[in-house]
Amino acid sequence: MRGFIDFINDEDGQGLVEYSLALALIALVCIAALFVFGKKVNSFYENKVLNDALESAAAK
Repeated sequence: MRGFIDFINDEDGQGLVEYSLALALIALVCIAALFVFGKKVNSFYENKVLNDALESAAAK
C-alpha cells in the first residue's frame, strides 16, 4: 500500500506536463493568428510586392 501512495504523490514529470501545456497553448495562438491575419498579410504582399516588381521591370 505504501508503494501505491508513493506513486500517487510522486511529482516527477510534472514539469514536462506544464511545458507541454505551454507549448500547446503557444501553438494554438500561432495557428489562430495565421487564420486571422493570414489572408490580410497575403493579399498585402501579393498586391504591393507584385505591383512594385512589375512597375520596376516595366521601367527598365
